[in-house]
Amino acid sequence: MKYDKSKYKIWDWKSPVILHWIINPGVVISDLFLGQTMPKVMLIEREGNKPLFQRSFTPCPHCGELHSAVKYSAQNKTAAKNWYGFYCDKCTEIIPAQRNLTSLLVLLVTFPCGVGLRKH
Repeated sequence: MKYDKSKYKIWDWKSPVILHWIINPGVVISDLFLGQTMPKVMLIEREGNKPLFQRSFTPCPHCGELHSAVKYSAQNKTAAKNWYGFYCDKCTEIIPAQRNLTSLLVLLVTFPCGVGLRKH
């Protein structure tokens, strides 16, 4: 999806903030147990004097709707339990969430995957 780079800073896996979320092993507690995740793409308004979380938006990749970051914050009591991603109110699809590498490793090791691992 194309976003207006003159209006928004785009935070995806290449930005330091999201990259920190991906590689920091301490995030596994927030990610797995609390369900506190980051969207795969965040848009930050360049203009304005508001705090960062009020200038942050989560775009829906399905319909293009921009959701305020306040919607998924602790102030709105929806910061937790987002294991699968965030929900778009407009199209009711799931907005993908970024996973932590340590969380993925824990899930890979603990999730029974495949017949080859089971004893017959």
